[in-house]
Parts: sequence; structure tokens; C-alpha cells
Amino acid sequence: MVHRFWQVEEPDTATFHDDGRYEAVYSAERYRDTTGLYVVSMPLKPLHRNEPFPGSRQINTLRFQNLERKLQADNVLYTAYKQFMSEYESLGHMSIAADAGTYYIPNHQVFNADSKKRVVFEASAKASSLLSLNQCLHTVPKLQLDILDILTRFRLHRFVFTANVCKMYWKILMRPEYRSFQHMFRCSSPLEALKEYRLNTVTYGVNCALFLA
Repeated sequence: MVHRFWQVEEPDTATFHDDGRYEAVYSAERYRDTTGLYVVSMPLKPLHRNEPFPGSRQINTLRFQNLERKLQADNVLYTAYKQFMSEYESLGHMSIAADAGTYYIPNHQVFNADSKKRVVFEASAKASSLLSLNQCLHTVPKLQLDILDILTRFRLHRFVFTANVCKMYWKILMRPEYRSFQHMFRCSSPLEALKEYRLNTVTYGVNCALFLA
């Protein structure tokens, strides 16, 4: 009976949806660069590998202009946003794009429960074709335990530790051939012309980010 109890308690093995097709791609295309960082691929469905996402650039331009007007009304928020983006660029997580992108990811700023400001990327934004980047990606398994399971395990021990992995996504690079699906706009001030950037790392807001990181 005890043996059967532990069999029930063992977590399920992560399984891939879409017939496991991305698992083979992930294993074949993942590698580590000369600095030791992992470089991964984006789990695009074969049908959408050449998806043009018409209108994505224009839609993102309008959304950035709306965001900029909103931020200008709150100097504290605007300063925090610019600081975040400056750090993002200085750390190499985004860089000036040499070519036009395929998909443009809108972003906006939010407050979390601790009143900390952070920028959120929205890969569920649809292009004129009514398709978003997230819709064109394979469904990948959830590797994290449910919060109920985590809380239950906490009750089994007298002492427990919690930790937060800082900037986890920024440590996983996206393969260069997939970065055209991660373009965005930015400018340092309203007087400056819009600059087009590409995101070089795994981006939160893309539905496969938790799996890739």
C-alpha cells in the first residue's frame, strides 16, 4: 500500500503535445555558445514557419505611439520604462535590427503586487491576418508543479527555503534565425525617430518561454 501511495504521488513525466514534434527539433537545434549560454529555437509549427504576419509592423507602431503618450502623462512611470529598456539593451538582450522583422511584439508597463514596475511583452497580439505569434507555436509541456503541490510539500518539512531566479529568461539566447519573430520599436524621447530592435533572448510573453528557460 505504501508503495502504491508513492506511485500516486510521483509527478507525471512532461509530455509534448502536437505529437511531440517539437521535442525532436528542440533537441537537435539547442546548443551552448562559447560563453556557456544555451541557445534555443522557437517552436514554430511547420505550417507557420514562413508566416508573414501582415500588418504586424503597422499595428505595433500605433501601439507604441499610444504607449508613449500614456507614459508621458506619468513622469515616474516613463523614467522607469526608459531605464528598463536601456538596461535591456546594455545587457545585450536586444539590439538594433539590421533588417525588417516578421513579427513585432508590443509591450507595456505594469505594476506587480510589490508596486515594482516591469515591462511585459505581448506575443498574443494579432496581425491583420488575425494570427498572433503565440497561435503559431507548438504547445509545449508545463514543467512547473502546480502551486497546490508546492504548498503541500512545504508542510512535509520543518524548515524550507524560497528563492527567486533573477532575470532567468535573459540567460537563454534565441537562435538568430528566429529573432525576426521578436522585433519591437523603441525611442528614448518623443523627439527621436523610432528605432527597430530585435530581442535576442527568450522573451516572457511568448507562450513557450517557461519551457525554454
